[in-house]
Amino acid sequence: MKRKSVWLASLALAGLLLFSESAMAGVWVGIRVGPPPPRREVVVACPHPGWVWASGHWGWYNARYRWVPGRWMAPRAGHRWVDGGWYHRHDGWAYREGHWHGRR
Repeated sequence: MKRKSVWLASLALAGLLLFSESAMAGVWVGIRVGPPPPRREVVVACPHPGWVWASGHWGWYNARYRWVPGRWMAPRAGHRWVDGGWYHRHDGWAYREGHWHGRR
């Protein structure tokens, strides 16, 4: 019974975090230590004309930073790619996910 309660509480918290922050294209995880400097990446040849490069970034996994390599992505008509990035808040660090931004 205790395990089920812990599991349900964890699921509810994860849902709350994702729901409340996903509209802002980021997830607040309250990290106290800032990310390492970005790595220099070798951008491989573009596989298709018009594809967009999404830069690599430091992700937060299992209570530590892990490098997520950059990748090529198919474009979305009428949109531009905005890379994600870390920013400091008054109570820790947060990551704003990369996302497609519609042109106006």
